[in-house]
Amino acid sequence: MLDVLYEDNHLLAINKPAMLPTMGVAEDRPSLLSEAKEYIRRKYAKPGEVYFAHLLAPHFPYITDRDCTVKRWDDWITHRSFPDTWAARHHGYFDQLICVTSKMEQVLEALRKSPAGPDSIVIVHGDHGSRITREDPVAEEIGQQFDDDDLISSYSTLFAIRAAGSEPGYVQSRIPVAQLLAEAARAGFSEPHPDAAPPLGPSVMLEDSDWRPVRRHPLPEAWVRAADVQRPSS
Repeated sequence: MLDVLYEDNHLLAINKPAMLPTMGVAEDRPSLLSEAKEYIRRKYAKPGEVYFAHLLAPHFPYITDRDCTVKRWDDWITHRSFPDTWAARHHGYFDQLICVTSKMEQVLEALRKSPAGPDSIVIVHGDHGSRITREDPVAEEIGQQFDDDDLISSYSTLFAIRAAGSEPGYVQSRIPVAQLLAEAARAGFSEPHPDAAPPLGPSVMLEDSDWRPVRRHPLPEAWVRAADVQRPSS
């Protein structure tokens, strides 16, 4: 049963359960996309097919320029076409990042001018890092192929909140990404609850080749130490 937060004629907002894949799995496995399509089909009993657009940005394939125009087909860069595209993938990623940032600025400016602007809560929640890796960190390759840089690129996700009365800055607490939104809501969107640190230390769940989380793996020590350094508010 889907936990529907909001829906209208154009938008369906769902509280995605942890461990449920968003999309891209075999047809006989459940996903958020398949369950959302089934929800629409059953509730409205409309004929034909239901299509959802999962817009990934910044994300591979890197097809947009920094001004958000679509690049020529020959200039599109996929996840890992060849090893020598590693630097090119970074350039493509940052072009998309600049595009997305400009669009976010427009959204936030429109929100600021609206009647609800002063009281709105804006949440930006990433589900993974850039994934610009030389080797993807999967459970089958522990101790073999991927290195710390691959791990950081895969899991350095972004979580940011803008709320009325919330001062700019960084929160140093370590909180599992699946609990971030719940903890932030419990704290009134000011600061996540300090007791939410994971009991097993900073770690991630590596997936197998079928995208199923199967094995816990510690985060790189250098990255953990860097997170412990007090950052100035901005």
